[in-house]
Amino acid sequence: MKNFLTLLSFLLFLSGCTRSYNFSVPDITPSKQKINVNLDSIAIDHGKYDPAKPITYIKLEDFTDEEIAEDFLLAWAIALRDALKKSELFDELAERKLKLFVGIQDFDTPPFGVHFTTYVSTNYQFIDKTSNNIIYSDAVNSEGFVPFDYSFFGYKRSNEAINRAVQNNISTFISHLQSQMTSN
Repeated sequence: MKNFLTLLSFLLFLSGCTRSYNFSVPDITPSKQKINVNLDSIAIDHGKYDPAKPITYIKLEDFTDEEIAEDFLLAWAIALRDALKKSELFDELAERKLKLFVGIQDFDTPPFGVHFTTYVSTNYQFIDKTSNNIIYSDAVNSEGFVPFDYSFFGYKRSNEAINRAVQNNISTFISHLQSQMTSN
């Protein structure tokens, strides 16, 4: 009986270990200047953009909130889209249309630990929709750190480190875009 209760307790503990991603970026301020292009679509994948390889651009409206919260790439795409909308960088009425491709170059999160630090390395590329040429590229590295006192459960610390790393990655990318605009 004691072994059964131990097994039951362990299974109940593991049932709460599902990942739930929340990459929503706080504190995005609207840009004072707009880029005279219309951002038409977003794709996120592993690796580099290859014009010969077909890219699946996600229709975010086709997914439920639960599916988005559990799917890494969907959650990233939603958070990126929302952050770009908040930044007001693009002109939706502009004639020139761009696609945004986010290539995840490296994603490193420890499988276990006391403190969790997740490292993310990406390459954001704007692609002209008519010519299929890359017109802007930005390599972004970020990290998310979560100390032990965040939660007793390691899976919660790990999940939050992933959330923070992706949030920081998106925030850094938007910051780079805004600073490029003020310097050009």
